[in-house]
Amino acid sequence: MSPDHMPNKLAPIVFIAWLCDKEECLFVFPAMCWKKSYVLLNIWKAGDNTSNIIESVHADANLEGVHCSLLRGIFKGQHLDNMKLSSMTVSA
Repeated sequence: MSPDHMPNKLAPIVFIAWLCDKEECLFVFPAMCWKKSYVLLNIWKAGDNTSNIIESVHADANLEGVHCSLLRGIFKGQHLDNMKLSSMTVSA
């Protein structure tokens, strides 16, 4: 068996160490899970799924479709840009 195909025996230990670190930080799980936070549900739902704008745009683009031809991808991207632009002008 080559080293590339050997299971990583440290993976469970590393994961447990990561999880313990996150449990010690008092803000990590409340930031990811509404039930662990003190934020009202309607405020939680009104916020973005992520504070990373680039990640939000990437997620929005993936909702438009990922398995399409180049030309179809361009049209879908243009449609997404137009939707974003129209929502910006309405809310501004």
